[in-house]
Amino acid sequence: MVFPSARLRIGVIKGTRILDTHEFAGTLWDQLDGAMERFRRLLKVALDVRVTAPTLEGLRHREVWEYPFDALREAVTNALVHRDYAAPGDIQVRLLDDSLQIWNPGALPEGIRLEQLTAPSQVRAVVYVKERGSISNKEYRELSGVKERTATMELGDLVEKGILERVGTTGRGTRYAARKAQKAQ
Repeated sequence: MVFPSARLRIGVIKGTRILDTHEFAGTLWDQLDGAMERFRRLLKVALDVRVTAPTLEGLRHREVWEYPFDALREAVTNALVHRDYAAPGDIQVRLLDDSLQIWNPGALPEGIRLEQLTAPSQVRAVVYVKERGSISNKEYRELSGVKERTATMELGDLVEKGILERVGTTGRGTRYAARKAQKAQ
């Protein structure tokens, strides 16, 4: 399915001037592939050359991109998948002098502020819960790559802040869901 208003735009910005802009439409795959091809044209690449022996066979090189391509692909994929398709606006990628920024239409669940989420894994967990309804300690670890103890502490922190609530018994039966809004009395 194609959402006509769901596009991805890459802009090269120097100071206050937009030097280049390109828009990608179509399927999510079209947009992802177009963005990755555009990155190949826009980003700087260096060669890391190693000599292991004074022969042609001993000469090795690898490309070192300004931004790792695997990380770029993941970031753009996340922006495409996690955008709010009901909200107007394009996904924007801004190549600045000293950074690359990715923005997509969407927001955290109502009542949650970014300042409340102290670890990147907590942000991913809240988005996961928003999409799937709940998360377990094991799912949190798989999502974030942290150890069980860290997952337990970070999930406990989200419960303590009133963002998530613990559901079920202790151990493997425990899940964490979005805290239900309190009704006014």
